[in-house]
Amino acid sequence: MRILHYNDEEKDLHAYLAQRGHRNTILTAGEDPFVITRREAFDAAFIGLHPHGVKLMRELKRRNTDCRVTIITSDTNARNAVAAMKAG
Repeated sequence: MRILHYNDEEKDLHAYLAQRGHRNTILTAGEDPFVITRREAFDAAFIGLHPHGVKLMRELKRRNTDCRVTIITSDTNARNAVAAMKAG
């Protein structure tokens, strides 16, 4: 499975998935995630709720409707979480 991680802080998760044979692509918050999503399709993604988070989720779903996206955040603002859930 091809997995995009737009959150480089989850090192244990990256290692766990790699040990199980998944192909991880790990991007930092400072990288432009749309460059790689234009070239590759992913089966799943773990995305930090960065400024690009919801837009990236929509782009991944557009390229592969079966892509499973999980938003990861430590943001305590419920409004941001609700907006992400409404976006899919």
